[in-house]
Amino acid sequence: MKTRLLFFTALILAGVFYAQPSFSQNQAKEKKACLMDELSPEQQKKIETIKINSDKKIIQYKADLKIKKAEFDKLRIAENPSQKDINLKIDEMYLLKAEIKKEKVNTEMLIRNELTPEQREKFDMHRAMKDKDMGHKDHKKSEGCNPGSCQGQGQHQCANPKQMHHDCQNMNSQK
Repeated sequence: MKTRLLFFTALILAGVFYAQPSFSQNQAKEKKACLMDELSPEQQKKIETIKINSDKKIIQYKADLKIKKAEFDKLRIAENPSQKDINLKIDEMYLLKAEIKKEKVNTEMLIRNELTPEQREKFDMHRAMKDKDMGHKDHKKSEGCNPGSCQGQGQHQCANPKQMHHDCQNMNSQK
């Protein structure tokens, strides 16, 4: 009996945790829909064209990036890997990532140019909220954490201590 009770409790908790992210995703979609509802038909048409053109470029960049990653993996597992070739491939991959980011920012700027001042304010608020949410995900990649910022201060500068760099861990353990 206790096993069944424990099983059902675990099942209910899993359902609650599983449903929570989809709820927040639905909220984000609703906010985005509200922004689109306030656009004139002419604005909607122009913005859709901007998005389609941007998506085409980003799809191509991402396809090229996948190819570069495959080439990078091949270089790393080669019999005698060349550090020079590996470094060049890393540079090529990051150039493509930079092009993707530039295209996304360019698209945002083009969309903003189509909006009225009131619409821009809402667009910017939506953008800020999205960036704030993405900041937590990006941090897991150790972006935004400067291990050098901990030296001399004795404090780790990242919001998530589990993502602490090796230098930060050493600094904190010396306390």
